[in-house]
Amino acid sequence: MSYTNLTGYGATWCSDCKRAKKFLGEQRVHYHWIDVEQNAEGLAFVEKVNNGKRIIPTIVFDDGSWLSEPSNAELAQKLGLQTRAKMDYYDLICIGGGPASLTAALYAAREGLDVLVDEKDAVAGGWNVMGLPTTFFVKADATIAKVHVGQLTSDQLKENMKLILPN
Repeated sequence: MSYTNLTGYGATWCSDCKRAKKFLGEQRVHYHWIDVEQNAEGLAFVEKVNNGKRIIPTIVFDDGSWLSEPSNAELAQKLGLQTRAKMDYYDLICIGGGPASLTAALYAAREGLDVLVDEKDAVAGGWNVMGLPTTFFVKADATIAKVHVGQLTSDQLKENMKLILPN
């Protein structure tokens, strides 16, 4: 499930609010944030949905549902993010998505190994200068077939994969 109109209610001092905002940003989920210390209507809403309690962060989804003080795992589940590996076994698991790990993954994949890259944040050491996710489609001979800036739909990903996979 994909949500595009999230509203978060929280406060600047709240560590769970900071964590939730960081998680949403890392997952490239667009959201609007309301500081309940600056917005009386926001505070009233939080108290209303939490039976009179000031539980923050409270994240409201575009389907009208909400989560109060959610963990990253709860947010991932609600957002429909893939949180499990697709296969039970990998020849190589690279922890971290920095340049060294991605290089190791590339070389191993070129040798026909099944590789999993496990990265909790943005891959390749961060975001590009434009602040947009970037996908590099690399051929088996280590040449770049195409660079896509921005988020990819599953159809775009499938189409671009045709550029690098052998027939």
